[in-house]
Amino acid sequence: MCELLFIEAIGLVLLWIAALVIALGPMIYGMSLCLNNDRLSGGMKVLWCLAFFSSSVLALVAYFAIYNSRRDEDAM
Repeated sequence: MCELLFIEAIGLVLLWIAALVIALGPMIYGMSLCLNNDRLSGGMKVLWCLAFFSSSVLALVAYFAIYNSRRDEDAM
């Protein structure tokens, strides 16, 4: 009985770690991209960081959609 509870506890801890990586990974990645982008001013960097903090995955998709298209236009 005790061994079964121990295995369930380990599984629960691993599940929590996976959930944190899935939730925090896009947020941290997006914030690092935003802060290293020289084309953004200080105010825009703050707004994008707040967007990544509030909805990490959706903000990452929006950031890629907006700034990848601008990169193609700047190259021309």
